[in-house]
Formats: sequence, structure tokens, C-alpha cells
Amino acid sequence: MFVIPEQFEAGGRIWDVKFVSPGTLLDSDGNHAYGTTDFETATIELEESDIPRLMTQVFLHELSHVLLYSIGVFDQDNEETHRLIDALGSALLSFHMTKKGRAVSKQDGLAH
Repeated sequence: MFVIPEQFEAGGRIWDVKFVSPGTLLDSDGNHAYGTTDFETATIELEESDIPRLMTQVFLHELSHVLLYSIGVFDQDNEETHRLIDALGSALLSFHMTKKGRAVSKQDGLAH
């Protein structure tokens, strides 16, 4: 099970994740979108869905936008950047769906 956070830190900023009703999100071209990222307000918006894999995939795609933006590799108007974001989001989804292992906790002695 993947837990979509309500808030997280990336690039020294606190990002909020908000869930919205289906059919309400539009991309910058005015087309339907399952998720959007607003860099000015540090907010990701995701459409509610009863399909967990879709919500996970959309969140990881939007997170890819945030991560690349946070390290200065994001160009909103560059098609190559969008292909990189799609590839990174898909790779993260594949990792999540196929990983095996155990949860670690503070008791494992991991440094923060």
C-alpha cells in the first residue's frame, strides 16, 4: 500500500497535497488533468479516484515535477523535460509496485 502524504518537504520548501473532486482539474492548456503542480504555492492537487494505482501513478508523476524543480532541472516549456518527468514517474511507480523488503524504524538505528 502506498500512502500519499498530505504534506512533505522537498528543496527546502513544504509542499501541500490536496485532493479534489473528479473532473475539476485542468492543465495549462485547459485540458483535463488527473493532477497538477503549482510551484508558486508549493501545492500538488490530485483528483480523487477509487483506483489506487492511478492515484499513486499521478502522485508520483507530480512528485517528479517537484523533485526536478527542486534541483533546478525543470523547464515548463521543454518537451524533453516532460518526457523525463513521465519516465521518472513511471520508474518510481514500477519501483513501488515491485519492491520487497521490510519497513525500517528508529529502532533500527538509522540516522536522520
